[in-house]
Amino acid sequence: MARWSGPIERTGRATVLVRPGRAAGLRRWAHEAEATPDGDKLVLPFADPEGLATSLVGYGADVRVLDPPEVREAVIQRLKEIATRHEVASVSGR
Repeated sequence: MARWSGPIERTGRATVLVRPGRAAGLRRWAHEAEATPDGDKLVLPFADPEGLATSLVGYGADVRVLDPPEVREAVIQRLKEIATRHEVASVSGR
């Protein structure tokens, strides 16, 4: 119950690479941003890898997780789940 009594503590930090001009929502949320030749590197706060992964998947190919590995793996897992649901829906004719 104590967990629900206040704001969520976002002590984790994830580094993502974002295509220029994309992912405005992530940019507003970032604690740090750095332009690089490969895109813009953002540092995002997070409370749990799965929750962050759910948010990141919505940006598709515009965002790539650089670090930490557990966030990258959570994104990959989410994408596999989406692909599986899509395959099942295609096979069943939905």
